[in-house]
Order: sequence, then structure tokens, then C-alpha cells
Amino acid sequence: MKQLFFPVQTKIDQEDITTNEQIEAILSRSTKDSGVAAFIKYHYELVGLLRDRFNFSVNFRNSRGWAGRLGNTTFRLGLLGVVKRDEADIAASGAFNRLNRFAEFDTIHQSWKFEAAFIYRFTPDLDTHGKSGNFLAPFSKAVWFLILVSLIVFSVIWVLFEIINSKLSPTNDPNDQINNIPDTESQKCYALTIQSSWVESFLQSFAALCQQGLDPIPKDHSSRFVVITIFLFSLVIYNYYTSSVVGGLLSSSDKGPATVDEITSSPLTISFEDIGYYKVLFRESKSPAVARLIKTKLSSSRPLGKIPVFAHIEEAVPYIKSGGFAFHCEVVAAYPLIAELFDASEICDLREVSGLMEVELLNWILPKNSQYTELFKVAMCSARERGFVERLLRQRQIRKPTCQSLYTVYPVTLSGALAAFFVLICKSHLNKAVSELFLDFFLVGGIIMSILMLSIEIIYVYVVFKRGQQFSIVR
Repeated sequence: MKQLFFPVQTKIDQEDITTNEQIEAILSRSTKDSGVAAFIKYHYELVGLLRDRFNFSVNFRNSRGWAGRLGNTTFRLGLLGVVKRDEADIAASGAFNRLNRFAEFDTIHQSWKFEAAFIYRFTPDLDTHGKSGNFLAPFSKAVWFLILVSLIVFSVIWVLFEIINSKLSPTNDPNDQINNIPDTESQKCYALTIQSSWVESFLQSFAALCQQGLDPIPKDHSSRFVVITIFLFSLVIYNYYTSSVVGGLLSSSDKGPATVDEITSSPLTISFEDIGYYKVLFRESKSPAVARLIKTKLSSSRPLGKIPVFAHIEEAVPYIKSGGFAFHCEVVAAYPLIAELFDASEICDLREVSGLMEVELLNWILPKNSQYTELFKVAMCSARERGFVERLLRQRQIRKPTCQSLYTVYPVTLSGALAAFFVLICKSHLNKAVSELFLDFFLVGGIIMSILMLSIEIIYVYVVFKRGQQFSIVR
């Protein structure tokens, strides 16, 4: 085949790329070029294998479009249209698997695995399950409710034991202040004692549940048995709670948005590599997930200074590094720059979400019933057996940078610790569901609850003694 010239069609999304020299200069570079898909350069290398094997020359032709049809006709546009009309002997590009294409093109080789995904860096505020250090997350609402009910039951039993013991063993201590005051005031004081015992029992039960000890220690055996039960209950609950918190902070495998719909509902800003097949996807796809993504993330205009919807990898990787940004591209094209700019801990934070485009082996296509189909098939089988294809794949398909850390500990976010501050200052969660507000109601405590209880006690004592004084004056 010496001195034969093969017209070869390729695809470069750049302006003013027309000459053979310009195209070869771009495709022969080992580094990433804007507007050039990674599999384009790989298939250019495969064309080089055939060129060296059969000693022919190549005349490259650039196409700005991938596919499409003219109106409602069968006339194909873009790279596929040029190959279908036999205007090029072979495409220096892969083609996606579509049922209608098998009747229009011959396939001579499949080796490039096309894998595109959203790449973003995980931060604690992206935890879609709301468990990144959440104060209430270790237990479900039902468990928290049962703990509260158990605390109330223990307090009621404790008070009942105190009342029964006081009835069965009345004190005859002459120094007892209640025995040394008049009957009416003694009754009032006894009523105050009973009322305060309920509050004290609840507070001491809560203190025991929090492993804060008791002062004073109950003297009767029945009350001591209740206290021991509360401490054992607290020990078991505390171990489950702390182990769940530590395990949740050390485990990071399931954190962050993991589907396209979760990416759509997340606060992440998203962009796509400036390559034509994304525009074809948005124009022709009928997937509900794609429609939601376009409506939620891409329909509104972006302010000046922000990265546009379609950008190059070199522009997007610094945004990925800073967090709060997801970039959709062919993953092997982003790995070299990520390995260069990210440190070890940031590499461990990387997440990938596929599903927007299918993972598939690309077809290397020729015109249907081409005279070179069988010849090139045999040549590519020979190249694969001799390891040439495997060598090119290792050079072009860069592996993902390896995470060197065994685990990553993420700091507790404000949303996760909000319930703890709620217990302290009794602040309402306006954005919580009704069930969560119901749970938070029972966690009311801290400063405001203490002030409220003190006010009630002062008012109650004042009213009781005031009535007692008026009753004595009347008598």
C-alpha cells in the first residue's frame, strides 16, 4: 500500500483546525488538549499502528460535530455522516454503541472503555444522609423516645418507693424541722416535700443516665436498686452511642451524593467538559434525570467570575480541589491533573458519580461493507496479541490516584451539632419536620429550662406560704 493516501475523519472541538499538520500536532501530544476527548487520541494511536503496518499515508479531516440528522431526513451530519457517506476510509475516533448504527457502519475493534462521571471533593456539608457528626444520628427517633419513656418510668418508680418508705417508716427525729412546726404549716411543708421529690427524682434519674453520679445517695434498698438499674441502662446506651459516633466519623465510604439525582438535589455547582457529545446528550436525551438536572442546575444564568456550564478540565480541577463543585468529564482525562494538584488527604476525599452516560466499549468504525474491513480486523487482532494495544491503553488510560490514608476523619458540622446547642439554649429548628420537632421538644433543657423551672418553684412556694399565712390570720 505504499504511496496510498487514506482520508481519515477525526473530531476536535477547536476553532480554525483545518490542516493535516495542525491535526497531527494536537493528536500526537501525550498531554490533554482542550476540546479533544481522551479516546480520540487513543484511536489516533491505533491509526498509527495500521499506518506503520501497511505503510500508507493519512490525510486527516476535522469535523466539529459528532452526529445528528438533517431535519427529519436520514441524512447524517458530523463525523458519523462523513464516514457513512464513504468520504473517509476510517474514523480516528470511537463511536458509541447504538442499535441503528450497526446497519450503517462496520466495526473493526473494541478496546477503549468509555467512562464519564461527576468528579467532586467530599466535604461534610454534602452528607446526603444527614449523619456527618449529627448529634441525634446514632439512634433513631423510636430509640430516643423509648429512652425518654424509660427515664420517666424510672423517676415515677423512684418517687413511689420514696413515698412508700416514708409512710412505712415515719421519722420520729426530734430535730426534724417538720415535726417542730404547727400542723397546718407542717402539712404545707410536707406537700412541698412531695412536690420537690418528683422534680428531684427526675433530675437525679437524668443525671444517672448521663453518668454524673448522685448526691445524696439513697438509703433504702429499693431506691438503690432503681439507681443501679439506671446506671446499667446508661452504660449500655452510652457504649452503643459512642461507638456509633466514632465509627461514623471514621467511615467515609458511603458519604456524599452517589447518584445523578442526589447530585441534582445537592448544593454542588456543576459543569461539563467542553466537548460536543454533552450538547448532543442534552438535546436528544429523554431521560427524566437529565431533564431534572438541566432544569435545576443548568437553566439559570451564572454570575460573572463563576465557572461556566461548559469548561475545560484545566479550569475545573482547581474548583474541584476547593470543594462545592462537581465536574463531569471522561475520568481518565482528569486523573493526571488531579494527581499533580491534589495532596494525599484531598485525593481520599474524591468521589465519582456515574450514571449520566453509560459505561461502554467504544466501536472503531469504517463505512459499511468497506474493502478494508477484514484487512484491518486481522491487523488489529495481531496488534492485540503482540501487546501493542495493551501498551497504548496503559499510556492513555491513566489510573486513578491512590488514597494513601486508611481513613479520613471529618469535622462535625454545625448542622450536625445543632441539636447539642439546642439542648443548651433551647432553640427551635424551623426547617425540621414535625416528627423531629416533636423529638426536639423532649430535649428542651439547658439555660432556658433551668430559668423556667426556677421561676415556677419560686412562684409555687410564694403562693403556698402566702395562703398559709392568710389561713393562720383568719383562725
